[in-house]
Amino acid sequence: MKKILAIFALVFTLMLTIVVPAFAISDGTYAVDYTISTETGIQKLILPAKLIIKDGKQYAELVFNDVEVDKLYLGDVEILPVGQTKSGYENDIGTYNVFNLPIEGTGVDTEFVLHTRGNNLQTDIYKISLAAVDESFDAEAQAEEVKADNLGAQESRFYNWSVGQSFSIWGPFVFLAGVAAAIFIVGKRLEKN
Repeated sequence: MKKILAIFALVFTLMLTIVVPAFAISDGTYAVDYTISTETGIQKLILPAKLIIKDGKQYAELVFNDVEVDKLYLGDVEILPVGQTKSGYENDIGTYNVFNLPIEGTGVDTEFVLHTRGNNLQTDIYKISLAAVDESFDAEAQAEEVKADNLGAQESRFYNWSVGQSFSIWGPFVFLAGVAAAIFIVGKRLEKN
């Protein structure tokens, strides 16, 4: 009986050394599907959330579309930015904070509080859930969805107001002012004749 138990233990150990690493996800950053919701907040993600695995711990990489987002809270723990990034959208000159929010695992709702600079009295509660890593997930389609969602609500920082810009929000006004000036000058000349 002891031989049978010893053989069973050996086979079980060998199976664990083969099977468990196959399911373990190595450290890295992964594009995954996710859901994010809030009842009070107006900030959205400007880039899709990503799953980060580092030293066996899991994080949600979050980049919000407001440059004023300066920290998150997970319970009583303050989460500060780990870096900054640009959105990569055309005409977007903003730089956004990148946060690594600790999560318990994929498929689990994580509730956190979003804080914006200068906003000490009111904070917004968000909830996010990341799906497991799926090799067939279409990250490009997700990125296009997030981009389309943000482009409808661009703020003025998305435009470069400098001279030589091919288009700015002031272009139509400058054109109309030029037309009005031309009409005024032509009108004055016609009065003289």
